[in-house]
Amino acid sequence: MGFNAKKEVGVSQGKFVAEKIRSMIISGVYKSGERLVESDLAKDFKVSRTVVRESLKILEKEGFLENEPYKGMKVKKFTFREIKEYYEIRTALECLCVFLVVDEKDKKLEEDLNQNIALSKEAILKSDFISLVSLGNAFHKMLHHACKNEKLKNMLDNLRVISSIMRPPIWAFAPNRAISTIEEHKKIAEAIITNKKSLALKHMRCHIINSYRNVEKYLKDTYFMEKLEDLNSVDNL
Repeated sequence: MGFNAKKEVGVSQGKFVAEKIRSMIISGVYKSGERLVESDLAKDFKVSRTVVRESLKILEKEGFLENEPYKGMKVKKFTFREIKEYYEIRTALECLCVFLVVDEKDKKLEEDLNQNIALSKEAILKSDFISLVSLGNAFHKMLHHACKNEKLKNMLDNLRVISSIMRPPIWAFAPNRAISTIEEHKKIAEAIITNKKSLALKHMRCHIINSYRNVEKYLKDTYFMEKLEDLNSVDNL
């Protein structure tokens, strides 16, 4: 890949490389279940294996990677049950976030959300799914910061790990989901901007449930080889 791990002053090489690897996981370059080899990463990023080891430990702690005994690090591959539980929790927390954001009446947020949606529409016209992933994360992160609840923001930031890993292959599997995601984001933004709390909550809940339904279909058709567990209906979320 030929990366050069130049970094900002004050940032360790390990943290810098971790940020690069994290971005590559989020953009789908490294896929769920893919093994990351220290020697290859050291060569790609032009750093020592000690630096690579530090960066992998950071990402393991964040939940992006898991360590298999005698095999090394690989991008986290979640169980069906873990993913369903994640969406159950995320539905409740994202709705709480919207509830708080509407009350803040943040004019700067209105500008940022509208710009995000405009950029997302441009990316979809170019079939630029890497940018779409980043913009999708940014949309929700704006809301998380705007809710002015630090503990809630941190919880939602931690929950983004699963969606960050799962979104790229799902959008490749079902590209129309990317288009509908932008429309759902637009409805959420419009409800927030016009101070319609109940409508904002409704649109956010529908957005997360629609995301889960696409994940569920992808998992059943593609992701798992083993027999799936019996799960409750998504409508119970």
